Amino acid sequence: MKEPPGSIASASYPEDMVFLDFEASSFSGWPIEVALAWIPGGRSSSTGSLASEAWLIQPEPDWDEAEWDPLAEEVHGLSLAELRRDGCSAFGVARAVAERLRGKLVVSDAADVDGALLVRLFEAMGGPAPEYRLVDIASLLRQIDGDGRQRFAAFMGAGPPPHRAEPDALRLAHAWLAALCWPGAPNAR
Repeated sequence: MKEPPGSIASASYPEDMVFLDFEASSFSGWPIEVALAWIPGGRSSSTGSLASEAWLIQPEPDWDEAEWDPLAEEVHGLSLAELRRDGCSAFGVARAVAERLRGKLVVSDAADVDGALLVRLFEAMGGPAPEYRLVDIASLLRQIDGDGRQRFAAFMGAGPPPHRAEPDALRLAHAWLAALCWPGAPNAR
């Protein structure tokens, strides 16, 4: 298959990727929401459409409520009461996320922070975490040409980040597709 414009041989194709985003109780706290975005159908999909899943996460009993930051709540708009009422168990979310990430290249715009939150989420599962490779989008951007990086930056700079996991994961995935001029990608030239 011919590579999309803007990519090089070492860059992964988007269908091998899952884009990840978390919201957290505080900058160094525990996960409260996680979302994943990916291209359904892999190479057979040429539309550039994305699929996504998101979960609110109920706090685990051993997650210290002192790590809840009211300033973080102002940013993401999720209350502790809402998580307790509408969230799914961390165990259940961890199992669903583990299944989706198994064997994938997982892409984040804050891999250090999201990686720590992912580890904390998988700890709730009580078993081994799946094998996956977590990378920061910046490392992928270094693998494509300047035009692709400009398309990515233009897409990401088009508006303020939503600060909710699902729209943030979708935004990152769409920006990467735009960078590669993937068929059907927003703003692809």
